[in-house]
Amino acid sequence: MGSVRVKLVDRLSLLKTSRVQIIFLLLLSLCYFLFLDYEFGLGRILAQIQDVGVLKSLILMISILFTHVIRSYRLFLYLNLNHGGTAPITSVLFFVRCFSLLQTYNLMNLFFPFRSGELSFPILLKSVLNIEMTRALGILTWLRGLDLYFLLAFLAILTTFQVMELPNVAICVIFVILLMLPAFLNKEVRLLKIPNTLLQHLPRFLSEYSAGMPQNLKASVYSWALTFLNWSLKLLIFGIFIHALFGLDLWTSIYSVLGGELISISPLHAPGGIGSYALGVSAGISFQNELKLGTAFELGVILHFFVVTGSFLSLIVSKVALLLYSNKT
Repeated sequence: MGSVRVKLVDRLSLLKTSRVQIIFLLLLSLCYFLFLDYEFGLGRILAQIQDVGVLKSLILMISILFTHVIRSYRLFLYLNLNHGGTAPITSVLFFVRCFSLLQTYNLMNLFFPFRSGELSFPILLKSVLNIEMTRALGILTWLRGLDLYFLLAFLAILTTFQVMELPNVAICVIFVILLMLPAFLNKEVRLLKIPNTLLQHLPRFLSEYSAGMPQNLKASVYSWALTFLNWSLKLLIFGIFIHALFGLDLWTSIYSVLGGELISISPLHAPGGIGSYALGVSAGISFQNELKLGTAFELGVILHFFVVTGSFLSLIVSKVALLLYSNKT
């Protein structure tokens, strides 16, 4: 009887928390769309989206949701491989919690300026999964480090192949090493292994922080593989969408997406990503194409519109899934 009462209290608490988060983020989204309407006119944006077609727009939204699922599975698998050992960590409910947590964190990142939304990640890990905030900071550093590393490496590779139509073997070998390197950054690699005697003398903060980093080869390999898969799909899907929308060639379209994403994960990120994401897209286009800056910027606004809408859709799906699976336990 006591356990049933505890479960009921947990469900009510979960329902209340989910509602509060959804209402708060819905208000932020409403402010974002109102600003878009005031500054650019939602009618103009929707008219251009209509030219692409409802089906293509729907496919893009589903693709955004799919990339969010991959990111959630990356967190789920990383925690399982790096900090596992208890039965609940491999359950479907644990994955759904990771999915819900990341969607809240993702929207916080979108709407809060200068990447201050990153601070929500350790807070959410502590409140939802009961992971110490210091260790959560280590996890955040590793996962966001992988994201930034992939984008910079992809930019270097793409630029090189644009400048040199047929790079020599040495350059190709360097790129292969660059792409494989993150998979081997873990405590099992001898060059990076910290002696136990040194670990014992580290302050507790640093010890907990280092515990958030990959502890074994599986954790680093799988987290990097899923990072590679997620960003490759996202850049390709968004690139194809821009290609369909404005008729730009695929490489230019991918460059534009890369510019927007690099800006969005940098401290230059504006509140709601308004202007900064579109500016990054414009920079990517201008590097490859003579498209007018105003047109390129408008393209960035449209793409960012889909990013925010898709993120909010993912949040709703995650909260509904969390409530459904919580009722089954």
